[in-house]
Amino acid sequence: MTVLLNRMRTEAPHREVVCLVHTWDRLATDHTHRLVLQQRIIEAGGWTCTTFGESDRYNLRSVLVGQR
Repeated sequence: MTVLLNRMRTEAPHREVVCLVHTWDRLATDHTHRLVLQQRIIEAGGWTCTTFGESDRYNLRSVLVGQR
């Protein structure tokens, strides 16, 4: 995950970056752990999306404050 986040940080100033996962459980099965990972992705300048079209792109604030 560290390598992914570093790459996202590098690319974010130049283009949109997204972490695509099949389902939220593929990011992390534990809800709290998933929120932490999503926060780290947001802090790196990206957003997360599932192959089913679910996304934290437009509700990043709720993810950052742990309401998701």
